[in-house]
Amino acid sequence: MESTGRTERRPLNSRSLIASTLLGTHPPELPGKLLVELGVLFGIAPGTTRVALSRMVAAGELTLRNGRYGLAGALTNRQQRQDKSRVVADTAWDGSWEQWLIVGGARAKDDRAELRTAATTLGLAEIRDGVWMRPSNLPPDRNPEAVAVLEAQATRCTAHPADGVGLARVAWDLNGWSNTASSFVVALGRSRSVGRDQLPEAFALAAEVVRHLLHDPQLPAKLLPKDWPGNALRQSYTKHETLLQAALRDFFAEVK
Repeated sequence: MESTGRTERRPLNSRSLIASTLLGTHPPELPGKLLVELGVLFGIAPGTTRVALSRMVAAGELTLRNGRYGLAGALTNRQQRQDKSRVVADTAWDGSWEQWLIVGGARAKDDRAELRTAATTLGLAEIRDGVWMRPSNLPPDRNPEAVAVLEAQATRCTAHPADGVGLARVAWDLNGWSNTASSFVVALGRSRSVGRDQLPEAFALAAEVVRHLLHDPQLPAKLLPKDWPGNALRQSYTKHETLLQAALRDFFAEVK
């Protein structure tokens, strides 16, 4: 694989490698032996990978059946969110925004943290303390569990901001997301092939792109800057992911 234009990327530790591998696998299940061998390719000692697998099972992030590890708990939800982030779920937009207003008095720290996680999962932005909003262009039931958390602590309303474009630019760092996405498009475009030796670099790049896509607010086109690179990034990542998964299949076939 040709240079991506960056001198180095953050290496994946054992847990991140395991999670990233299974998150990109459908269905998300692989033999432990293959995950250990992949770790060796990434410079991770077999014992370190096995410890990470055990800890992830104990934490409820993985299941273990007949020597095969599969995603569980929060990682299952993350795979669903990652898969959705690769497809723009834009629906017909009538110009309205969904608005959630925090109700009641003082809340426990854990409740506040749970609400923040749920709100960001739903693509909402905190406009000010206790007020979360986003355009109503995504399915209202896109994540029932997150919606349930919000419904327990907040009241849902419909808003019609006078300046939706201005509000979107205040709520989200659209220029920052766009600039980073454009740099990823260039990096992905330089990936012509992925072989065994290029797997670590290709993995690291894919992991960064996936994290970035998860932070795409998926706003209606009317609210986005010109030349928004969201679709270009998704298309480039799909090509890269095809190469990466093919290289993984070849590697696993060799070590079986």
